[in-house]
Amino acid sequence: MKLSSILFGFDMDDEGQRLLKEVADAGNGEFAYVSSEQDLQKYMRAQYEEMIKQWEKWRREGTRQTTEIAREKKEWAKEIGERIREKNERERDRMLVARNYLHQKYGEDPLHSTNLL
Repeated sequence: MKLSSILFGFDMDDEGQRLLKEVADAGNGEFAYVSSEQDLQKYMRAQYEEMIKQWEKWRREGTRQTTEIAREKKEWAKEIGERIREKNERERDRMLVARNYLHQKYGEDPLHSTNLL
């Protein structure tokens, strides 16, 4: 976030305007000379509209980034799920091989036997 200052000059001579401009520059801001309430309202309206425009830009960019991060996380979760399923299937196949081996060796279903030891 950038902090800045806005200074207004009402009915000022050239020297006063110059000094306020220096202060505004030092504060990373701007100086605006307004000669009437209407000028001030016009200036403030323009600032408000610019602020809304910048906020909308920030919101759109944040939404885009959030959507992209969500897409990446979803893709990552899908890949992890697939890897878990593959490992689960591989382990199940190994267990079936072991079960068949024990069945052949001991002649009974090892899942229901109490005589394996």
